[in-house]
Amino acid sequence: MRTGRVWGGLVLLFLGSVPLGASPAPSELETLKAQLAAQQQQIKQLQELLHRQGALLEALQQRLEGSAGSVQAASPPQAPAPDVEQLSKQVDAVAEHAAELGTAVGGLEKKVGGLGNFSFSGDLRVRYEPFFQDGAPQRHRERARLRFEVQADLTKELSGGFRLASGGLSDPITTNQTLTGFFTRKPVDLDRFWLTYKPEQLPWLSLTAGKFAYPWYRTELTFDDELNPEGFSQTLSFDFPDSPLANLTLVGFELPFNVVGAGGDSFIWGGQVQTRWRLSERARLGLYAAGVNFRNADPIARAIGTGQLQPSSPLSNSVRVDAAGNIIGFAERFAYLDLIAELRYRLRPRWPVRLTFDFVNNLRAASGERSGYWAVVALGRTEEKGDWAFGYTFIRIERDAVIGAYSFSDLRAATNVVNHRLSTAYQVQKHVTFGYVLLVGRLFNPQDNLNLVPLPFRALVRDPFLRRMQFDVIYKF
Repeated sequence: MRTGRVWGGLVLLFLGSVPLGASPAPSELETLKAQLAAQQQQIKQLQELLHRQGALLEALQQRLEGSAGSVQAASPPQAPAPDVEQLSKQVDAVAEHAAELGTAVGGLEKKVGGLGNFSFSGDLRVRYEPFFQDGAPQRHRERARLRFEVQADLTKELSGGFRLASGGLSDPITTNQTLTGFFTRKPVDLDRFWLTYKPEQLPWLSLTAGKFAYPWYRTELTFDDELNPEGFSQTLSFDFPDSPLANLTLVGFELPFNVVGAGGDSFIWGGQVQTRWRLSERARLGLYAAGVNFRNADPIARAIGTGQLQPSSPLSNSVRVDAAGNIIGFAERFAYLDLIAELRYRLRPRWPVRLTFDFVNNLRAASGERSGYWAVVALGRTEEKGDWAFGYTFIRIERDAVIGAYSFSDLRAATNVVNHRLSTAYQVQKHVTFGYVLLVGRLFNPQDNLNLVPLPFRALVRDPFLRRMQFDVIYKF
């Protein structure tokens, strides 16, 4: 019953401005738009036909009237010429059909207009993912991801939306659904829901609340792409059209992640300074500096220990345990200094180049294992049919550089890892992409996480490279 009330509230919130009656689904909306365009073209053609037929009818009537004037009054009345009579019937039929079309088109326009300022988007990804590592069983799994998003401009200053996504509720960093579970139905739940306020009098200000996309710029070194933080964010953004500094943006965020009735709550708070520079007509440089502070992060470690939280990668941060071996918290505290530089160069319209380097340091860690590195070289894009994209990423994350429960989900381990990622993608159609990713990684210091090493290699304290491949078919709408 509680779930029903939640869904009911969301539907009333985002569809409250829609007139009574069922709103068309995205596919129906596209069909209606296509029908509307086709019928408008048909009406235009019929109007031209009516105009030509009307002119022809008028000319024929003038000829008939001229002929009638030369006939004696005593002569019996003549029936209309067959071609004139037939033409008159055609004109009447065309006029009637045009009126019907006008009524139908008006109904379609009203139906489409009832959607207001709502927009719909989403994607479906199907993946085959094999794993190969010496000393460990081979794995072959199929996964799927489904996402559907609704956005709306509620007023001139207020916008919002929500997104549904597949995936298990105990893993915050993936919306992938593994095809298993004896053919049981798969969960779909709220992935995002938010409101954003942008006052007209202060166009540089943006305030957002809810569960939303990242308001700051980051890589998956610190937070996975599919994690959506919850809380509040504030953004101040200033453009400079005639300066090498194209934009200056300041971001603040407050993100509670564990609220309890007794004891201290847990949350993330931080901010970022963003600068974007025009180096030339083709080159742009982005420089970003962020501070991300975790207050009372230990409940994350305890939730992983009890199974309440089940991130994609096993726990590899150093932890504290009690006499029974139960996890009671992290061995280190966490506050990130995250520095990112990104160069974008438009080599050709379909071949942009992107170079990214991200360095993170956990300022509150007492150990020396507190830094992480993320370097990317990317070429190409996937926007139009026939596009190609290629990429390579080098990843090195020390054991306590970041909280592994929130970092990139597809690594050999969340931390204490060195990993390589090779990727390629091809745009088959406007909405369809084929993708391939190869991930090769190992534990950097196997002795720190010996429980993750395949059993035959534990005595050698050596972790063989794990080779993980991803074959994707992605449909976007």
